[in-house]
Amino acid sequence: MIINDPISMHTELNSFTCLRAASKFVGLRFSQKDRNCASLVRDFLEEIGIQVEMPEYVWSPKSFERQFLSYLSKNAESIPVKLDCFENLEVCDILLFRTKASASVTHCGVYIGNYLFLSCREEANTVISNLYRGWAILMHSAWRLKVVKDR
Repeated sequence: MIINDPISMHTELNSFTCLRAASKFVGLRFSQKDRNCASLVRDFLEEIGIQVEMPEYVWSPKSFERQFLSYLSKNAESIPVKLDCFENLEVCDILLFRTKASASVTHCGVYIGNYLFLSCREEANTVISNLYRGWAILMHSAWRLKVVKDR
């Protein structure tokens, strides 16, 4: 059966499963020329069995903010989060951040549970970070994908 449901899609996953999958990416380097934090999110989701059908240009570093936000607004639900409370987050939610002194989104990661998320920075290795270690204040928004999945 094929579903398009953002809530039930996540019920089979837990933070242990996501942490184990995320550990395979830790230390990998992503360069801005052909891959970025958004392509890491896609690769991680595919690693845990979630196929994200998205045009390749959406993952392009050159059009990241405009294309990625446009895609999310059509294919995901916005998740309300507060600066000091992330209880609404579920594993596999996509987190968007402002890492520069501007209002635009410049970074993303994927939530893996227990206030941890997987991400990579420009010309840096992939890491698992804690939201409460400086990232909470930079968070722009969180999104839960509506994923088509076979059951």
